Amino acid sequence: MVARAERDDMSDAEASSTGDLATRDSQTVPPVRDPTTRLFVLIGFVLWLVATVAFRLGGQYVLDPGPTVGIVPLYVVTGAAMTGLALVLYRWRGVSGPARERAAIALVLPGMVLDSVAIVRFEAVFPNMVPNAAPYFGGVLLLAYAAVLVSGFVPGRA
Repeated sequence: MVARAERDDMSDAEASSTGDLATRDSQTVPPVRDPTTRLFVLIGFVLWLVATVAFRLGGQYVLDPGPTVGIVPLYVVTGAAMTGLALVLYRWRGVSGPARERAAIALVLPGMVLDSVAIVRFEAVFPNMVPNAAPYFGGVLLLAYAAVLVSGFVPGRA
């Protein structure tokens, strides 16, 4: 029998004498119903909401399309911060191995879906920023999501 903790932490189980545990787990606990997957989706939504509100209130100060010199540090800080945050979350929940890939996807999915709408309606969602900032904002978003997704493939302990 599979221990409850093995399913909750999204870890992939090794094969046993009763068959491939990972296959059996995926059939009994679909990733969408897994409590840790749901937690990562919720965390992803909260992070998206906090970031969206932050850019709505102060985006005009950090995302000025005029001097490119200001954009480069924002990209560097964003990539490093999102990678670090994701790695901390994996460690906090004890997610390791291939389960990190699923956790990374769950973490970015809400934001990617919601930001697709925010980018299309950029001027309405972010009236504080000049319309010329939209491509740079999109670049920051892509970089942030890519950093989290790549962090899912970084080997490490939980």
